[in-house]
Amino acid sequence: MSNMSLINVNSALAPLTQQGYLNRLVRPSLEPENVWRKAASTDAENFPHQAGMPEVISVRGLLTPNLTPNNVSSFTDPLGGMTVGNAVQYEQYLGKFDRYDHLLSVDTEGEDFAIVRQFEENFISLALYGAQVSDFLARNALFTTYTGGNTFLTANANSSATTIHVDNINGFVPASSTLGTVATPTITIAGNTYTISAATPDGSNASGFVVTDVTGMIGTSGTLTISPGLSAATASGTAVTAVNGPQMLRANSRVSYNTIQSGDLLTSTLINQAKGILTGNRAPKIGGAYTLYADNFALQGLYQDPEFQSFFRGGYDSSVWQDGEITKLLGVRVVECTSNPIQYVGNQLVSRPMLVAGGALTEFQATDRMVRNSKEAGNGVIHTMVMDNMVFHTRPPIDPGAQFITQAFKTYVGYSARTDRLLTSLNVPTASAANYKRAVCMEVAGV
Repeated sequence: MSNMSLINVNSALAPLTQQGYLNRLVRPSLEPENVWRKAASTDAENFPHQAGMPEVISVRGLLTPNLTPNNVSSFTDPLGGMTVGNAVQYEQYLGKFDRYDHLLSVDTEGEDFAIVRQFEENFISLALYGAQVSDFLARNALFTTYTGGNTFLTANANSSATTIHVDNINGFVPASSTLGTVATPTITIAGNTYTISAATPDGSNASGFVVTDVTGMIGTSGTLTISPGLSAATASGTAVTAVNGPQMLRANSRVSYNTIQSGDLLTSTLINQAKGILTGNRAPKIGGAYTLYADNFALQGLYQDPEFQSFFRGGYDSSVWQDGEITKLLGVRVVECTSNPIQYVGNQLVSRPMLVAGGALTEFQATDRMVRNSKEAGNGVIHTMVMDNMVFHTRPPIDPGAQFITQAFKTYVGYSARTDRLLTSLNVPTASAANYKRAVCMEVAGV
């Protein structure tokens, strides 16, 4: 480790190393960036592994209630009439974290105030970058999971066909003995059930599920191999859904995102349907409510809903009418955000609000020891800070002109949607068959 400090590089930078200063500088800016990450606020796992190494996560399931009374004549045996009953079961899914990093530089040739300002702005930019990386990773883990297993035929299929072409094979997983695999081997097409033995991507992806923001969420077109063959000729556009796939809702019961029309708006009824799915699956609430993440395009449709308007009729002094701010509706906390995955299908904007329950995601982080090792490993580093699982290093100039300080950031994080496969109608009578039960994605027309 070098004995050099910031004061040796430029004395004006020395006050920035005061304990807690940089943390206080950026903390207010980070909170708005932690939107989707809050879905993992109740579940976090420290991994004793290297970045990129997956691990199987085991979750204990509920015991199935046994309503058969004990036989009183057996109370005299050593167990007092008790029986082992149902064995404890565990469900498994995969989790891992990866490393993400970035760097910026400070030009030390200039006035002191300019150097200090650039140092602070770089630190804020790196911290915001790290927060956005984590939040987009959380968002993608949610939407990739909760839009999977729900697609449609992209070509007509003949009767008895055993291979069908679909818009998106994501979420269609044949039965597997691999630990941590969440299989969805049974699918439904036009009311008939089939078993899939393979999900094969196309050589050239032609999926229409394309979100063109910075994260690039894209579907994967391909074929599903099914048995038995189709019971009848089936037209292109017919819905294909995994029996154990997550439940999705669309305005006016549209079949897919590419059939959404301008009048298919977000409504109170649709939100209540989504809430009913989560409630029926006994999904835990966050602070006494489920959270609806919706962009302004979806909320503009909600404002037009007559039922929604009736809730606030006469309340013209409320924040809803004055500021367009919704706090709670139908036991749902509404959060307006800017990162829902939207897309245009032709000229129609498709918006995807999502209702989320507690523990929908598990966040995987590096252990404290790994973070400390990362902090201590920087040879020549003159200042290091750890905040929210992010490590910030500052190095002295190493360029030929000894002019540029380097500020670097790295974080170790990953997200997985947790399963509730063992929560079934045997122990929760209203539970669905879905493997994933803690969020509901809705597809509606954006206004």
